[in-house]
Amino acid sequence: MKKHIFLLLLLLTSTVGMAQITVGIRLNNPLLYGSSISPLYNEDGKKFNTYGNWGVFNSGVFARIPLKEKHWVLHTELLYKNEGTHLSGFDVPEKDRGPYYRESLYEEKRHFSLEYIDAPCLLQWEGKRMFRGYLQAGFSLKFLTHASYTNGWFNAPDENVTPHFNRLVLTGQVGGGVLWDIKRVMITADMRISCNLTPITGHKVRGVDFSNSTGFSLTLISVGVGYKLGYKKSN
Repeated sequence: MKKHIFLLLLLLTSTVGMAQITVGIRLNNPLLYGSSISPLYNEDGKKFNTYGNWGVFNSGVFARIPLKEKHWVLHTELLYKNEGTHLSGFDVPEKDRGPYYRESLYEEKRHFSLEYIDAPCLLQWEGKRMFRGYLQAGFSLKFLTHASYTNGWFNAPDENVTPHFNRLVLTGQVGGGVLWDIKRVMITADMRISCNLTPITGHKVRGVDFSNSTGFSLTLISVGVGYKLGYKKSN
């Protein structure tokens, strides 16, 4: 898979035109961003109830590289991204209990949070007008920087569980939006769906089996503002 992605990137870079490259910042609306990891099971195969993780602020930078073929653009980003899930279920086996587990708890409510540096590379098709729509699809490599586990019932401090999760995750992404191309500046507004293509871990973490789970995130509104490098004012 990684070999095919490398060959695709090599092909795309060989078709980059001399048109202006745009670089800028990208911010999401935390009220319209959510993520979830499911399905999750305990050691007895019982499925946990999972709930989405909403209200998280993500941000980063992007580069927009027009290709020689009209309507096509290579869109790359480097973002801070927080994903996670809330879950509840039966007691965790003793050998997998964290330091803040209480035996009197019958149904434990917990939260896993995963922080990534997300590096998507998307092929984008767009119109030609100053105000135009676009569609985009591609792949992303997510680099795990921190993973935490929280027992929400007793306001216990976060527990660092980073070593239990894979440091690198491949995802597929699709999205679309509109952009406003105004002289030196480009403004974008879009939505994006991301789904993990490789597992986030291969074993149980605090009694939770992630082996069949898939990470999913949805950004309903994200805004970007970019500056065109090498812009020349027309006479």
